[in-house]
Amino acid sequence: MTKHTIQRYDFKNPIRIYNMGDIHRGNQNCDLAFLYSTINTIKENPNAYWVSTGDLLEVATKNSKSDSYEASNLQYELDTLTTELSVISDKCLGFVASNHHNRVDKEIGISIDKVLAHNLNIPFLGITGLIRVQICTSPYFMCLHHGIGGGTYGGKVNNAMRIAHNYLGADIYMSGHTHTYSHVPFMQQVVDRKRGSIRTILSHSVVTGHCLKWKESYAEKLALHPAPIGFAYIDLFPNASNRSNSRLAKPGFHNNIAGV
Repeated sequence: MTKHTIQRYDFKNPIRIYNMGDIHRGNQNCDLAFLYSTINTIKENPNAYWVSTGDLLEVATKNSKSDSYEASNLQYELDTLTTELSVISDKCLGFVASNHHNRVDKEIGISIDKVLAHNLNIPFLGITGLIRVQICTSPYFMCLHHGIGGGTYGGKVNNAMRIAHNYLGADIYMSGHTHTYSHVPFMQQVVDRKRGSIRTILSHSVVTGHCLKWKESYAEKLALHPAPIGFAYIDLFPNASNRSNSRLAKPGFHNNIAGV
């Protein structure tokens, strides 16, 4: 059986983890003011960290849906984002693969994800990333995946929930891709092999937003409904009694309602 490595981080205080997914740096509609504001928020808060469920870069090619003539060239995207994220690279807990980044791998066999990970010295976790975040004695298991599909709001939520079917027992499932923030709390019945019992846990499916202005964008051209610019986050706390079997997680949306 294949063993999946789980990255572990330990903290003594409550923390907030932002999902900076779907930035699409290089797209002419990328809201740079909001991006810079978020980076500064993470930089200035000692208890703020970040992950990404992908599409950090636009990566427009001649064969992609996005217009390569309405985006920066890839080298500029990569160099600029590397500089912008360097001030919070030490606060990154990991990022995963995504469809826009995969365009380069598909065309010429080079992994933009691995280049970005090397440039910033941040963990690239592959297609699906598993992280253990320990707050005092309270462990949280997080599953990161870029996400799939689109369609109606309900369809997007259902597609996000599919990720949990492959990695049962995590506390938080973070994804993106659909550019539509959502949070669905749900219960899981998990077999506890060590104790020979069934545990019921509260889990959260959290889909991040995006960083693209709607006006004159690809979304407007397709008559897609504008969605608020913003990134999902999750606040993690130790249990009041400091017991390892009780956890408190609170998702939220760091947004820019005016930015469309």
